[in-house]
Amino acid sequence: MRVLRLFAKMVAIEKATKAQKYIKGMMKKYPSSKAIKECATTDYDYIVSEFKASNPAATLTLNPNHLCQDVILMVVVR
Repeated sequence: MRVLRLFAKMVAIEKATKAQKYIKGMMKKYPSSKAIKECATTDYDYIVSEFKASNPAATLTLNPNHLCQDVILMVVVR
């Protein structure tokens, strides 16, 4: 279950970061839009920082009895 939580957090960080880059591209295309600017900076900065602050690596504690399963799951999800 911990590997699944780690994977979910990693995906959330990756997708939020990609979405922020996309919105920042829109900000360049529409520089007069205050809503896009706020979304690309303040809003997404907060979202990405919250996901990163949750420290997904800290939740991964491998159980020696299930080490093989954990390693297989880590390889499969990447």
